[in-house]
Amino acid sequence: MPMTKERPAPTKTDKQPVAMTIAAAAVVEIPFRPSSAFLMHRVDGRLDVPQARTLRCVMDALLQSGATLADGHPVQRPLDVFRWFLERAAADMPAEIWTAPPPVL
Repeated sequence: MPMTKERPAPTKTDKQPVAMTIAAAAVVEIPFRPSSAFLMHRVDGRLDVPQARTLRCVMDALLQSGATLADGHPVQRPLDVFRWFLERAAADMPAEIWTAPPPVL
């Protein structure tokens, strides 16, 4: 049998944090009129572990970049991350969405 060289077990000093940059993009076609006159002002829910980790990573990245909401409030909490994304989506919508009458059901 050929002899293989064994690697020594890593020590605490061998373990270094790894910096990664991940650019995530999602293209979603957003209608310019809501499907209902009912607007949700509250969002409640639970995240699974991968979703929670991703949310934390996004929040950390926004914190490090100094991201702020439209009102100047810094992104500091998980809800701020959702608000930040929604503000970016709203900025790309035409102005008439805010003045158009709600759809008739």
